[in-house]
Amino acid sequence: MKARAFIAAALLAALLFSSHLAASAWPTAVPGLRGVASAASPSKTIYVDDDFEDEPANHRWDTIQEGIDDANDGDTIIVYVGSYNENVVVDKRVSIQSATGDDSDVVVIAADSGSPVVKIENVDGVSISGITVTGARGFGDPAGIYLSGADNANVSNVNACNNYYGIHLSNSSGNTLTSNTVSNNGYGIWLSSSNDNALTGNIAQSNEEHGIWLERSSGNNLSGNAASGNHYGIYLIGSDANTLRESSASDNECGIYLFSSSNNTLTNNTMSGNWYNFYLNGLSDSHFVNSIDISNTVDGKPIYYIRDVADQVYDSSTNAGTFYFISCS
Repeated sequence: MKARAFIAAALLAALLFSSHLAASAWPTAVPGLRGVASAASPSKTIYVDDDFEDEPANHRWDTIQEGIDDANDGDTIIVYVGSYNENVVVDKRVSIQSATGDDSDVVVIAADSGSPVVKIENVDGVSISGITVTGARGFGDPAGIYLSGADNANVSNVNACNNYYGIHLSNSSGNTLTSNTVSNNGYGIWLSSSNDNALTGNIAQSNEEHGIWLERSSGNNLSGNAASGNHYGIYLIGSDANTLRESSASDNECGIYLFSSSNNTLTNNTMSGNWYNFYLNGLSDSHFVNSIDISNTVDGKPIYYIRDVADQVYDSSTNAGTFYFISCS
C-alpha cells in the first residue's frame, strides 16, 4: 500500500510540474493588449501598361488608377510607355514612376478637364516621377498635379503642360519639386498657403500668367529655377521668409516681383530681357524688409537694395542695374 501511495504521489507531482512548464511556455497576457502582433506585409511592385489585360493576381493593370487601388502604403507602381486618359486620385503613400524615366513616354491626359490630372490629397510621402500630365483646363480645379493637405511628397521630372495650373500645392508642406517643366499653362507652379517646400531646378516657360507663384506661403527654398516667357516670371505675394537663389527670370513681362512680402532672402539671381526686371512693392514698411544683395543682377548689373543708410554717396562707379533706397536720408 505504501509503495502504491508513493507512486501515485510521484505521478501527481510530475503531472503538476509538466502542467506548470506548459503554462509558462505561453506568453504572459499584457493588460490592454489585444491579439498577437503580426509582421508588416512586404511592399510590392505593381505594373501598369495600357496594352495589358488586367491580371489582379500578378498586379498587372491597364490604368494607373487600378494600380493605385491595388496598392498599399509603401508600394511602387511602374508605368510603361503609353497614353492614359484618366484622372488619377492618389490616396496612399506610393511611388509612381515611368518605366523608362522619360516623361514623354508616359502621357496622362485628363478624362475630366475640370479635375486634376493627378490629385494627391491628405496623404503624405507620395513620390511621382517621369510622366507628362496635360489637358486640365476646364471649370473646377484644373491642374496637372494638385497637392492638397499633402506633405513630404516628391515630384520630379514631370512635364506639366496645357493645364490651367501646371503644379498646384495648397496647404501642403515639406514637399520637394525637382527638375519639372511647366509650360503653356495658365499658371506654372502655384504654392498657396504652403510652407517649407523646396523647388529646385524647375523650368517655368511660356505660361500665360505666373511662371512660379507663391501666395501666403513662407519658409520655402527656391534654388536654380528658370522662368522665361511668362507674364510674371517669379511672383511672391503675402509670402515671408522665403529663400530665392541662383534662379533666372528672362523675357517675361516682369522678371521677379515681390508684393507685400517680408524677410525674404535673394542671392545670385539673374534677370534679363524683361519689361520690368525687378519690382518690389508693399502696403507697409515691413514689406520692404528683405535681404537683397548685389549678387542679384538685372541685365548683368547689380541690384543695390539700400536700407537705413544716411550720408552715403553712390555714383556711376557702382555700375548699378537698379537702386532701391528704403528709409534712407
